[in-house]
Amino acid sequence: MKTIGAFRTPVELLLPQDAADGAGGARRTYAVAGTLWARIEPVKATGGQGDDQEGATITHRITLRRRAGIDSAARLRLGGRVFHVVAAHDPDQRGRFLVCLCREPTA
Repeated sequence: MKTIGAFRTPVELLLPQDAADGAGGARRTYAVAGTLWARIEPVKATGGQGDDQEGATITHRITLRRRAGIDSAARLRLGGRVFHVVAAHDPDQRGRFLVCLCREPTA
C-alpha cells in the first residue's frame, strides 16, 4: 500500500481523559499518548445531513502505522494544528496501516 518513507511527519496522538466536574458531569481534556509518524493528505469531503445526523466535513486523510486505541474520540496534533478523528479504518485489513479521516476545525 504505502512505503515507510511516506510517513515523514511526526504527529502527537491525543487521547481523551474525563474527570468529574463536581456538578454530576464530566470535563474532557486530552493528554499526549505518544508521537507517531504520519502521512497527511489534505482532502475536502462533506457528508450529508439526515434527520438525526450531524453533517461531517473531512478535511484531511492521515495515514499511520496501525496502533490500537485510535477511534473517533482521539485527536492528532501537528504543531498548533489539531485534527479531530471522524473515522479510522484498516484499509487492507492486514493490520499494517490505519487511515484516519479527520476534521480540522476552523478558527
